[in-house]
Amino acid sequence: MKTQKYILITILSIIFILIFTACKTKPEQIVSSTPVSEKEKINPWDLLSETDRLIYSISMPFFYANDLCPTTFSGIFDENYIENETERNKINSTLEEKSKKLLNITANLDTKSKTKNYALKLTSEGNNEEYYTLQHLYELDTDKNFSTAQKRKLQYALLYKDAFGKNPLKAWDYARFITCLRWGVGAKFFTENEARNYINPVLEDIKKMYSTWDEFMESFLRGAEFYDLKNENFPENSTRQKHTVQKIRAIIPLEKIKF
Repeated sequence: MKTQKYILITILSIIFILIFTACKTKPEQIVSSTPVSEKEKINPWDLLSETDRLIYSISMPFFYANDLCPTTFSGIFDENYIENETERNKINSTLEEKSKKLLNITANLDTKSKTKNYALKLTSEGNNEEYYTLQHLYELDTDKNFSTAQKRKLQYALLYKDAFGKNPLKAWDYARFITCLRWGVGAKFFTENEARNYINPVLEDIKKMYSTWDEFMESFLRGAEFYDLKNENFPENSTRQKHTVQKIRAIIPLEKIKF
C-alpha cells in the first residue's frame, strides 16, 4: 500500500514539474523567411509626360549643378526626393531667392521682362551665332579690335570651322533658354503655363535638329566650351561640365527620352 502511495506521489510530482516547466517556457517566435519589403519608391521620371522628360533632361545640367530638383518645372523638391516634410519645406522655402540669384548671376536678370527677353534672344543670338560672327569678322580682317577672350573664341571658331556641321553650338543656347524660363518660374516671374508657352514652339525646333539626348549633349558641351573661353579658368570649367553630363547620363532614363 505504501509502495502504491509512493508511486502515485512520484507520478503526480512529475506531472506537476512538467506543467510548471511548460508555463515558464516562452513560446517559440515564428520568423518569416521572407524579408519585409521596403516601401517601393516611384521613379520620378516615370511620372512625367514625354514632353517634360525632354524639357527637363536637356536643361538638367544647370539644375543638377545648382542642387535643384530636376523633375519639377521650377526645381521645387517633392516627396519623391525628400520624404521628410519639414526638411522638404525648409529647402523649398529658399527656392525663390535661389532662382533670383541664379538669374542675376546669369545676366543681371532681375525682372520678368529682362528674363523673357534674354531667354528668347538666346534662340537667335546666342553662342552659336557668336561663333559664326567671329568667323565672319576674321574674314573681314577686323580681329585687331578683339579682346583677349574674343581672340580665344576666334581661335576656337577657326580651329573647328566646318568640323561639326550646321549650328554646332546651338544646344547650349537651347538649354540655357529653357533653364532661364524654368528659373523664372522658381523666381515667381512667370507662371508655369507662361514659361511653357515660350518653350513649346522652340521644343519643336530642337526635335528637328537633334535625334537623341547624346547628340544634343555633344552640341551642348561644345557650346559650353566656347562660352567658358571668356574666363581664365576655362579648362577647369569645361572639364567640370563634361563630368556633370556623364553623371546625368548615368541616372536619367535615356530610353524614355524621345526627340
